[in-house]
Amino acid sequence: MACRSALIREVRSKCPSISRWVEFCYPKPARLYYNDYTLTSSQGVKQGDTMEVSKALQMIRTDGPSSGLCLNIYKTDVFWTTMDPRSSMDGVFPRGIGRPSDGVKLLGRPVSLSTQFCSDMVLARVELMECIKRLQDPQCELLLVRNCAGVSKLYFTMRTTNPQALRAAKSRLDQYLQLFLWYLITGDGAGYGLLQHRIATLPIKDGGLGVYIMEDTTQYCYVASYFRTQHLQSTILGNNTNSDVSPHYQHALENYMNVCNLSPSTFSINDAAPQPMHFLAVRFFEAIKREIPNTFHMSERDSILWQSNRLANAQDYLKAIPIAGLNHAIGPRQFRSVLQYRYGIPLFEEDSTCACCNRIMDSFGDHALHCASDIGLSFRYNLVRDFCEEMCYKANVAARKEAAVGFLSSKDNVMRPVDILIYNWECGRDVCFDVTGVSPFAGSGYRNFTLGHAISAAITRKRNKYVDKCSTHGYDFSVLAFSSLGELGERLKKCMDAHDANNNLGSSLFYRLGIIIQKGVGAQLVARLPTLPTSSV
Repeated sequence: MACRSALIREVRSKCPSISRWVEFCYPKPARLYYNDYTLTSSQGVKQGDTMEVSKALQMIRTDGPSSGLCLNIYKTDVFWTTMDPRSSMDGVFPRGIGRPSDGVKLLGRPVSLSTQFCSDMVLARVELMECIKRLQDPQCELLLVRNCAGVSKLYFTMRTTNPQALRAAKSRLDQYLQLFLWYLITGDGAGYGLLQHRIATLPIKDGGLGVYIMEDTTQYCYVASYFRTQHLQSTILGNNTNSDVSPHYQHALENYMNVCNLSPSTFSINDAAPQPMHFLAVRFFEAIKREIPNTFHMSERDSILWQSNRLANAQDYLKAIPIAGLNHAIGPRQFRSVLQYRYGIPLFEEDSTCACCNRIMDSFGDHALHCASDIGLSFRYNLVRDFCEEMCYKANVAARKEAAVGFLSSKDNVMRPVDILIYNWECGRDVCFDVTGVSPFAGSGYRNFTLGHAISAAITRKRNKYVDKCSTHGYDFSVLAFSSLGELGERLKKCMDAHDANNNLGSSLFYRLGIIIQKGVGAQLVARLPTLPTSSV
């Protein structure tokens, strides 16, 4: 039995740092309203006592239905870390109630002293991911694994469980996750190696798919959680020094510092406050990124692709929810082709022939994105142009696509219509927008590659060609440029940022544009791939 006044007195004496919080929670006797009765809890209750739990359970079963509370005994568990013999007496607990001996799951984490129970809870993710594969839709599968079925749902477990207890489960889950991503990206085809797996399991902003492995997350989850609650634990337990730090925590911290190549002189765990989880994760992945070029053999193309995938907005297509009604869904074969292209996995046989123009193709698909025949550059261009025109319409901006303004070339030939003509735009002037799509590998290919050069060169070329002609007729001119890997020109980003700010849409427009660009890329690639048998489509 705990007396409220005695509790407050002891807290003031033993745990002064939390005494104000306790006094705020228990300033006066609590009231419990039960039917027509008001019970004053002035002396407390036996918390967790077997017989008290039995009485409370019986009260809920007897009087709960009249208040709409119906307890399902077959979904109710009672668990003790040390078994109470009274719990097995007749009449204490109803028949059918669960009595797990190894542990229970509470708020997503294991409550158990058994390492096998903790491992089984982690490995349940494998069965769930196996079910997800039945969707046969890699875009949906990736979203579910990243947010619902993968390591993301084990964060609470990893924060509260000693990493050593999860070692065996961690190895098995990571092995299965590698096979899962291999299937998701290539359909069990060739080309998905250790380099692709390492990059794919990085955060999205670092060029990955945002699907983490336990080998990475266990490095910092437990350390961050223990550090954040260490002072509270010491206060509650009455430890006023740090001499009783858990050896599991010390081992995990030392391992983290070794992986990140940190030394006590350059790193202090106290620097991680007030957001230790975020701080340690950022430091960890920064170290991983530095080691990738030294650990793996990266070709020049691999390096370029990784740099391009890390640019702002390049990975926005991964953040969109695949809703077909919003035009956010990409076909399974198209989505796989996009992922393979972006991670440097060969799509075609070397020196194969393009199905659209009969020219020799490269194995990675660069020719497919440059080919102007059939489903070519104009297809991707039309998708983005229509998106920009729709954005103007929804923002109540007067605009017109494919507007004929009667410009004549130097040879007195009628020039092609303006991609998008926006009326009364800046300083009351009409603006001619040219929508332009480029590839990072166009022109010089891998030699002398510079990030952003393809877009800046395209903008310069367009301005040199059209700006004087537009000015002569009283129009302003601007270029809305994008690349096949999702990089956006500054003008296009500014237009979308302004529209987002006016409509409070956050980054949804960028996500949608990313999807539209990659739909065009996927269509260009698939149009040149060999036709699959009907049962495989």
